Amino acid sequence: MKCKRCGQEISDTDKICANCGFNLEEFKKQEKVLVEEDLDLPLSKKSTLIDSPIITFMLGIISVLIALAIVSYSSVVIFFVILEVMAILGTFFASAKVCKISLRPVRNVGVVLAYVGLAITIFKIAYVILS
Repeated sequence: MKCKRCGQEISDTDKICANCGFNLEEFKKQEKVLVEEDLDLPLSKKSTLIDSPIITFMLGIISVLIALAIVSYSSVVIFFVILEVMAILGTFFASAKVCKISLRPVRNVGVVLAYVGLAITIFKIAYVILS
């Protein structure tokens, strides 16, 4: 095996490089923490690794669009509020499923959009009730 810092050939059992003093044992501990791999799932569940983050993102966008539709009316339309609740619940349900590590930011943006849609809807309902 080679030292990660200086490239000197060292034994697999060495904990510290004799050439440069690099602590290989500490590096191995940190390497396990820093490297995160995708889960190995059975073939029947592999499609959800990609599908659920994309569905979460789309439902988050739909949630914001419905919230903007709610704001455009002078009063609160119950149909849109029900659609909003369904979109938000769908977003949270889809975000709870396992996904690929590279698609987590997409999933997280979808969840944030769902929260934005929820906040807009709550503010609109409060505004109508108070006025």
